[in-house]
Amino acid sequence: MTRRARLFPVFTIALLVLPSLRAAAQDDLPQRNPIFLSLAGTNAEPVIFRDVSLNTYQLLTGSLGFEKTDTSAKATFAPFKLRQQYIPVLSEIGLNFAQAKGVTTLGVGAAYNPRSAFSAESGLDLAKQLAKYKTFRGPMDGEDAAAYKKLRLAYYKDLWPQIFDDFYSDLAKNAVIVSAAANVQTFGTLGGDHVDVDQDGKIDNFYIMKGYDVSATVTYSASQATGVTATAHFGKKRMTAVEGQTLETYPGASVSFAQRVKTLNPDYRKSDDYFKSLFIPSIVLGASLEWQRCDGDATSCENALQSQTALTPYIEIKASPTAQFRIGIPIQRSVTFGKKSQVALGPSIQYVLQLSGAK
Repeated sequence: MTRRARLFPVFTIALLVLPSLRAAAQDDLPQRNPIFLSLAGTNAEPVIFRDVSLNTYQLLTGSLGFEKTDTSAKATFAPFKLRQQYIPVLSEIGLNFAQAKGVTTLGVGAAYNPRSAFSAESGLDLAKQLAKYKTFRGPMDGEDAAAYKKLRLAYYKDLWPQIFDDFYSDLAKNAVIVSAAANVQTFGTLGGDHVDVDQDGKIDNFYIMKGYDVSATVTYSASQATGVTATAHFGKKRMTAVEGQTLETYPGASVSFAQRVKTLNPDYRKSDDYFKSLFIPSIVLGASLEWQRCDGDATSCENALQSQTALTPYIEIKASPTAQFRIGIPIQRSVTFGKKSQVALGPSIQYVLQLSGAK
């Protein structure tokens, strides 16, 4: 058995069931474990919880966000996806790094995917699936052995993309992934002398820690083209680093929906990107709804906001694994203490770089 086959226990079954398939498909086996992608995961929380949102479905994702005069940077990295062997939970551990408005966010999270392609159950499903495919005919009387072997290899080479796509398409049907994450946020200054700039008797850089956020997420995919993500948040944070500023409680939640509406490459099933990371060049439409409130008062909650709600319809153009563009139009409703509400509309543009299946 080849080294590549050993990297993929599920496909080892395929190579044993269809002996001619190994030689035909050897060049098409992915170099790394294919990554089960959540269609909605990367877009689930584009506004309120963007800094602390963490998904582990990609190996490495980086993005720049532009909103009015603010620019933010964010990256998530799942280092254990570099392992040749997939290990449940461990391979889904991700790290989060974000910088926005002078606040640095660092986080870690993990996911459990019971529909992993590398589980024993998936191997059994594949074995049952292979029994449904039509095998190549036997040699005919007087047929040249070399010519017959060539025809047989060509047949199974053509069949391989169908097997690969059918298997992963079935895994994505009615799949549920659960994950959890924890993030800490710090103010821009991590050290130095304490100062009282405005001479009010309070140290203006007294605190390093701004706060923290913990979250739990459930992602559901009806298919490779449709996904839903729901997340619950609980956090505490202070408005500024000024001495005496209290930590206030910030509960929140989000839900998002995404639908692939157009495939940019009808032959994606035979592409290297699909074999390496299940990437499908496409146009995706979706929307996310985020909500958060502050349990403090006007003097301790950021911008004196009692609650925030953001509805963000978006379109994402997934041209290649390394270049994706996302344009959203957040509709934000904020309620200040005193029950004054305001609804604002403003475009949000994100440029996404994604490394999904590195060799």
